[in-house]
Amino acid sequence: MNLCIAGAFVLAWPSCCFGEMIESGRQLTETSVRQMPLVQRYSPETKRQPTLSKDKSSDDLEGKSCTMGALLLQKETSVRQESSPAYEKDAETTSTSTTSTMTQPQPQSGLKHHDREPLSQSQRLRVGRRSTLADAQAMWIPPRSCSLSRSTERAKALAMGASSNETKSLKLIINSHVKYGIPLCVAIESLVTVNFTRFRDVVVVIGGSDTIAAMPLETKRLVDDMMSIGIFVIPTPKGNGDVTALTTLYDYRQDARVKADSYLYTSDTIKFIDTFPAKFDKLASSVGPAEIRAYYAPDSFVTHFGNEVVGRYGRNFDTHLNKSEGLCLEQRYRVRGVTPLVSGRSSSFADKVTLLGSRTQGNIDSNGKLHYRRTYREMFRPSLSFGEDVYRTNLQRTSACYRFFGICKYILWGRSGDIDGHIQLNEIPNCVAIASSNLDSQVPSSTLH
Repeated sequence: MNLCIAGAFVLAWPSCCFGEMIESGRQLTETSVRQMPLVQRYSPETKRQPTLSKDKSSDDLEGKSCTMGALLLQKETSVRQESSPAYEKDAETTSTSTTSTMTQPQPQSGLKHHDREPLSQSQRLRVGRRSTLADAQAMWIPPRSCSLSRSTERAKALAMGASSNETKSLKLIINSHVKYGIPLCVAIESLVTVNFTRFRDVVVVIGGSDTIAAMPLETKRLVDDMMSIGIFVIPTPKGNGDVTALTTLYDYRQDARVKADSYLYTSDTIKFIDTFPAKFDKLASSVGPAEIRAYYAPDSFVTHFGNEVVGRYGRNFDTHLNKSEGLCLEQRYRVRGVTPLVSGRSSSFADKVTLLGSRTQGNIDSNGKLHYRRTYREMFRPSLSFGEDVYRTNLQRTSACYRFFGICKYILWGRSGDIDGHIQLNEIPNCVAIASSNLDSQVPSSTLH
């Protein structure tokens, strides 16, 4: 026994020195990696061989003589594999060489990287925090296709059990575009996931096409699936961004399939939380006919309002706004004659405005449960840690959750174009200048198609 203890101390000294040599080499390797461009550093094609293979675990040494001395030597001489998600481990590598090899990715032209593998969650986060526009363009892969065909039977079964004790009616209005079939599909799938039953109270407005027949094939299939479970779909040639469905709602306000006591308005780049069905059943009785319920700006246009509000805003949202102007409208600036639904704590279209606080950040699991983390204290500095690559494009979208309504919005922060691959930066607009310039030059959206 004494010999074992003595052997442990003798073996520990050279192993410590050897461990320092390995640590020095590892630091040199990390320094060289940090000097690499972001695209090359985090590319799925860039692999790193492990520096040393792990020896047997301490569990395998139990019951053998000199256990303490062998364990000391094991801990000092074995080098832990890099846990950084920036590298993919080669499981078949058994080399014990202390050098590592880097495979340099070849530049690729264009944006359609069909041969690229999806990045892990932590890889996207690390690149997303410091990446440039070129990095995002190089990382992008086409979004994964989405189909409701597997969910329609379950949705039909859920719809058969639909019931509501509310005396007032409520419609869910989802604003979408003909190019955004995948986000719309993900949103409807999340309704099925959280066991929503009232699909006949859902209205989807799809801009950019005057008829369903003129839509792309995948979008037409999606529309057929939605209609089969009772969702009412309205195609429109208008393309007014996030407010297309507001102006369309005014056009259809007397249609029996759309008319209701109040409306819950949202866009398509969302997921519904498991609390949504219960909240939806109670929302109708919680708002007055001339009342608006909204979050502090920016609110992603997620709003609940009574039916009298629709008649009051009328043609207010018919004017076509570009991306920057739309962002300013979300910040509640009056832009080119378009007045936001809420201005400060009041509204030009409602007798009462109820503000619900600030949106929050969190992650939604596969069952639709929101794991709440933090509040948007600084509206323009959300954490990329809360969100996901919801459309499988290798680009992380951050979450903005409106828990009072049971909805989480997914935002490609500071950029746009991850659905069609035309990635571009969204500069923070000077809303004061935009709101005060050219107020009289209004261009009806119907002339821009």
